[in-house]
Amino acid sequence: MAVEPDIRRRRQEMWTLIAAHERLWHLRHADADLPPDDALVEAATASS
Repeated sequence: MAVEPDIRRRRQEMWTLIAAHERLWHLRHADADLPPDDALVEAATASS
C-alpha cells in the first residue's frame, strides 16, 4: 500500500483500512457504546 503510485487509490485503501479497524474496535468494545449517563448509573449500581 505504501508504494502505490496513485495517490487517490492509496487514500481510498487507507480509508478502507481505517473503517475496518473502527468496526473491529466497536465489536470488541460493545459496552463502550453506552451513553455516559447510563454508564455512570451502571457503574454506581455495580459497586453497591
